[in-house]
Amino acid sequence: MSIKVEIKAFQSLEDVSLEIEGFTIITGPNNEGKSSVVRAIKGAFSNYTGYQHSWVRHGFDALSVRLRFDDGGSLLWERGPAFSRYEVNDKCIENAGQYVPEELEVFNVRPIKIGSDVKLWPQIADQFNQIFLMKESGAILAEAIADTEKVGRINNALRSAESDKRAAFSKLKIRRKDLEEIKEEIIKYAPLADIKIHFKEIHSLRETLIKDESGMNTLSTLKDKIQTQSAIYYKYNNFKPVDFP
Repeated sequence: MSIKVEIKAFQSLEDVSLEIEGFTIITGPNNEGKSSVVRAIKGAFSNYTGYQHSWVRHGFDALSVRLRFDDGGSLLWERGPAFSRYEVNDKCIENAGQYVPEELEVFNVRPIKIGSDVKLWPQIADQFNQIFLMKESGAILAEAIADTEKVGRINNALRSAESDKRAAFSKLKIRRKDLEEIKEEIIKYAPLADIKIHFKEIHSLRETLIKDESGMNTLSTLKDKIQTQSAIYYKYNNFKPVDFP
């Protein structure tokens, strides 16, 4: 899985973009921002709290960390002096405060709590903890791997969940494509609105024609009567009265 990371106004980082694919190591001279990149990614999944911690770069009002996954998932974390918000797969979560939204669980990136105080990140390690559990004490190591059967079940469940998530995203892409095709198809029927107006005009003209036809029938009847009366008139036109004795 590859992840595109965009970091803005986080500590020493003003505007940084990078792509993570598989096992990735960030190298370079000291004070170049390597640790800030790691903190920014951890911050996106843990919601660092407190403006006083100076996570926001000097001169900026807010920081932002965006992660885009190759399976279509996306995560945006923004924090300022008085707000913290998330955008998880196009779902906005305003006023996140100091808690980590449960919607982030879909990414399966979270620290593992060992004992009462120790938190380890299996997916993200800084320069002083290069490999998961490598430099931890024997007690912590033993507690982390004590129940291997449970760990196996968890791994199987995670793989199954990941498979289901990929399948769901695949279906989602198909449905989105279908939606776009339907929208394009609907555009073809846009002229129907004009046709509806023409139908109303035709209906009005039809009613007018029916009235005119009724009037023509009445005139035709009157014409027949006039012709009949005219024939009678011409028949008796030369009649002359006779005086009887």
